[in-house]
Amino acid sequence: MRRRWIFLAALGSWWLILLTKLARDKLFWHDEIYTVLLARLPLGSLWRASLDGVDLSPPLNIVLTRAVQLVAGAGPVASRLPSITGFIFTSLLLFAFVRKRSNALIGATAALLPAFTEAWTYATEARGYALTMACFAAALYGWSEAAAGRRVRSNLVVMAVALAAGMWSHYYFVLAFVPIVVGEIVREVTRRRPDPGFWVALGAAVVATLPLLPLASVAAGQRATFWARPAHMEFGKAYDFVFGSLAGRQWQQIAGTILIVTVGVLACLPRTRGPAQAGHHVRINRRLARHDAAACVVCLLVPAGGVVLGYWTGAFTERYVVFSIAGLMAALPLLVWAAAPANGALDVVALVACLATLVGASRHALLNKTDPIDERSVIAERTKAADPFIVTGAADYLRVWYYTPVEFQPRVMYLADPAAELDATGTDTVDRGYLALARWTPVPVVPLEGFVQTQRRFWLYSPGADDTWIERRLGSWGATFIPGIPGTPAGGEQPGRLFLVQLP
Repeated sequence: MRRRWIFLAALGSWWLILLTKLARDKLFWHDEIYTVLLARLPLGSLWRASLDGVDLSPPLNIVLTRAVQLVAGAGPVASRLPSITGFIFTSLLLFAFVRKRSNALIGATAALLPAFTEAWTYATEARGYALTMACFAAALYGWSEAAAGRRVRSNLVVMAVALAAGMWSHYYFVLAFVPIVVGEIVREVTRRRPDPGFWVALGAAVVATLPLLPLASVAAGQRATFWARPAHMEFGKAYDFVFGSLAGRQWQQIAGTILIVTVGVLACLPRTRGPAQAGHHVRINRRLARHDAAACVVCLLVPAGGVVLGYWTGAFTERYVVFSIAGLMAALPLLVWAAAPANGALDVVALVACLATLVGASRHALLNKTDPIDERSVIAERTKAADPFIVTGAADYLRVWYYTPVEFQPRVMYLADPAAELDATGTDTVDRGYLALARWTPVPVVPLEGFVQTQRRFWLYSPGADDTWIERRLGSWGATFIPGIPGTPAGGEQPGRLFLVQLP
């Protein structure tokens, strides 16, 4: 028992050190800035802003971020603390879940595996994805412990709260209900009697999500013009995304190859314990409870279920099923353990491979530091001028605005026109979101047509190298573009272009 707690404390501390380092050196991107800004709102205003469509995700992560920012202020670590904590809890819960059904070596392997998946990326992102992973892991743990007869009531409460919290973090978390429900049905069929306590707890979780219906309706209202509309059921792409965040690194490929070859060799060995008797091997079976095995198998199908759900709803991108990593990293070690030889060699090799890979991951995390954003001299210079200063680039704009010196931010404006954006790009998500954001935060977003009716001369800055739909729209109205500082870099991140725009 003591060794177990020492391991968990050491692992949690190491994750905290690594993730804090990564978060500190990582700039916020577009979606994260939404979280940081909306977390400044009082809860009542946040709810009304959500009904206004300012953020199409459920608000639990923003509420938690607000709680942290009230204490520590907004920052690259503080604003990401709910995600960092979510990843750490996911890892520790996986150890507890898998260890009780196999052994400590396989449990430790499961605890390390999320670091080699896309979960590692979202552990340092101020969005709700890492939180959904923790909720899925907690729900699985609570249900399986209750099913095993251990602290039934308290574990059913854990399951219900985790399922409800997951739904309050992301709508696609509804898929996390499926493995648990299937596993419970298998359990009740096996024991030939129902368990009313489980269904009461499940019903309570569903009831707790009902207040989300108005927000879900707002989100559904934008699905016809949403930025991510699946054209095909790309199952392989979903699984590649979930598993592939670190797959391209050399140390990951080496460790993965060693592990695969070792698994293949050990799978061919007889399952023996002690010396053979009379020429026969003593066969040792590793068994999972039927309901646990059923839940594990269904966990493997959750990413595919996300693709099907996305095709049906018309709005899907692969990160919507990041929460499934918690189920996958619980299911895979247990299923391999149940099928492996009982001599324990595979358990040791799996753990050693994960530890060796973890060393490579940790070294990479500690040695690679993102340089702080360079001073945007072009923006600082132009915002001091009398003419208005407009930044294009759709999703790039918010990042430019956020990292502009505070005294210049009110002059860094964006011109929004959802209809024109839809006509040019097939989606109006960004501009609709910006207009809603401007109604609740200080971000200076103004309607395009209203702006040009009063301003016939202004500076236009594009963070990218290619022209934008705003430029094409202005050009159709006869605008003249006078190059300001051609080829000026945008804070060292990518090429940028500056023009003085004059309308007839």
